[in-house]
Amino acid sequence: MTFNALGYSLVLTSCFFQATYLVYVKKTARDLSTYDMLYYNSALSLPFITVLMLIFGEVPYVMTYPQIHDPMFQLYFILSVFIGFLLNFCIFFCTSVNSALTTSVTGQIKNIASTVIGAIIFKDIVIHPYNIIGLAINMIGSIWYSALKLGS
Repeated sequence: MTFNALGYSLVLTSCFFQATYLVYVKKTARDLSTYDMLYYNSALSLPFITVLMLIFGEVPYVMTYPQIHDPMFQLYFILSVFIGFLLNFCIFFCTSVNSALTTSVTGQIKNIASTVIGAIIFKDIVIHPYNIIGLAINMIGSIWYSALKLGS
């Protein structure tokens, strides 16, 4: 974890697009259940994912992966698919119940928690003032938004 201007700008850009996407989902999916939103999201993203897989040559790589027939690999793969489904379900449920901004802020809080837990577990992290400042700004913004939302 060291400061990288490109990395920070990509994260900020992805946060912007995520928030924009969640606003779009909130406005277009008023009468849909969480399962319906998850289904349509998956169905609409499938062609894009397929094209990207073909462009970057992922299919031959997966087919020749050495552990693809290992039962433990298959178990972990199925578990990761289930966890991915659960995560997406929770995101769409949160978006349907709350505002898109609330969903985005809770996602950032999850990212902060993941970063702090990762820093505790993995001891090879370079602590830099930029990292601390970035985490502090992110945390202060999340708390500030929560306080404003709670007050209104």
